[in-house]
Amino acid sequence: MSALARSKRPETLSRLRRGDRVVAVIATIIGPVLVWLVAMVGFGQQLYSPGFGGTAPQELSIWLVAATAGSAALAGAGVLALIERFSRRPAQVWLVVATAVLIVSLGAPLSGEGIDIANKLALASMHLAAGAVLIPLLYRSALLRQEENQSGTEPH
Repeated sequence: MSALARSKRPETLSRLRRGDRVVAVIATIIGPVLVWLVAMVGFGQQLYSPGFGGTAPQELSIWLVAATAGSAALAGAGVLALIERFSRRPAQVWLVVATAVLIVSLGAPLSGEGIDIANKLALASMHLAAGAVLIPLLYRSALLRQEENQSGTEPH
């Protein structure tokens, strides 16, 4: 790596990390909303959240999908912030924790009652869409911050 490239690297890292988690949250909302649109508009599938313990399935609106994805993304960013406070390798810890949470989250749409298999697949696809966006974006964010901390540079 040239001296010029090395001298610009901390500034580049700082610029790249500005707003990266906000972008991750917004992108995570878009993923499941697109799945909802494809299921509802493209395939004409009315989506419901599954019933549990004898409760009836509830209609799933686009606003509920967006709010749930946004809440999950904000929770994920919060968990990553906690991991960064207590771990020397937050990116790797984030990857393991987030993947485990995604796998566990698939249990809800797949085990609920009162909805057909197409609905279950659409719901599972929403979970996977959110995870496919959030996990790598926050991993990248954590990795950049980890590199910043190891090189001793401070964000500008």
